[in-house]
Amino acid sequence: MKSFLSVIICTYNRAQSLAKTLDSLLRQEDNGSFNYEVLIIDNNSQDETRKVAESFVPQFQGKGKLRYIFEPKQGKPYALNRGIEESQGDILVFTDDDVIIGPQWIDSILKCFKQFDCDGAGGRVLPLYPKGTPRWIKDNPHKMAGGVVICDLGLETKKFDENMGKLIGANFAFKKSTLRECGNFRTDLYFGKIAVGEDTELIQRLLQKNKILYYCGEATVWHPVDLKRLKFRNAAQWHMSLGRFAAHIEYEQNGKNMTYLWGIPQYLIKGIVVDGLSFVFHSYSRLSFWNNSRSFFRKWGMMAEYRSMKKKL
Repeated sequence: MKSFLSVIICTYNRAQSLAKTLDSLLRQEDNGSFNYEVLIIDNNSQDETRKVAESFVPQFQGKGKLRYIFEPKQGKPYALNRGIEESQGDILVFTDDDVIIGPQWIDSILKCFKQFDCDGAGGRVLPLYPKGTPRWIKDNPHKMAGGVVICDLGLETKKFDENMGKLIGANFAFKKSTLRECGNFRTDLYFGKIAVGEDTELIQRLLQKNKILYYCGEATVWHPVDLKRLKFRNAAQWHMSLGRFAAHIEYEQNGKNMTYLWGIPQYLIKGIVVDGLSFVFHSYSRLSFWNNSRSFFRKWGMMAEYRSMKKKL
């Protein structure tokens, strides 16, 4: 019996890149062991997203079935959860609207689920650098969070745990039954105007519930790098948002056991003072300055979120 999978792609105002993603998805190598549907969840796009999505419907006949779905409630978690609700597959596969998908992507994910009977799996995400990307960025992609989307734990398949890093929403999959049991993506993780960390929180929740997750290096997608996101102002805002997310989750899990000063955990106050002083000593190197900056702004974001939570209590 063939397996049936649902590929869920949430999109917002990226009609051109969405077309490239769908074109790469059409090139899947099919050994006859699976069927799949493609769900395009349009989260209030104002460009030609619908036109592009519907233009691919005839091309997926015989390869899979493509459905265009409009989700009016703004925010990626709402679009993700709409995709889960609309899906018909036993395995739900998620990716982004701007990636290039490898030809063995679906087959590799399916093999992982069949061989290990896992509850979820994450694949390899490699960066696609634009022309003119500085060498120091290419040499340190894992330290460029926010600007460089990457998950590279090698080509092998292995059981996943939190010490290995993290699986990311640009390339992961779950049994639908697992999400029914453990819950969908959280819709309350908004810090500013955007949702942050819904993929990270879901992985953490599944691990806490002792669900079996695997990393599958053969299931590969390539994610383009937007150098604008690596400008200092944008990077600082991103790391502050990640810090707010980290504080929110930390407080939920361990908030009652920490020592506070002015509503802020004492370890954060000490840490941000150290990071602030370190700016003086790390200005000689772009990489050192970057590492120190991301640590500083994450702690700053955490402090801001703790203060915000204190006001709400």
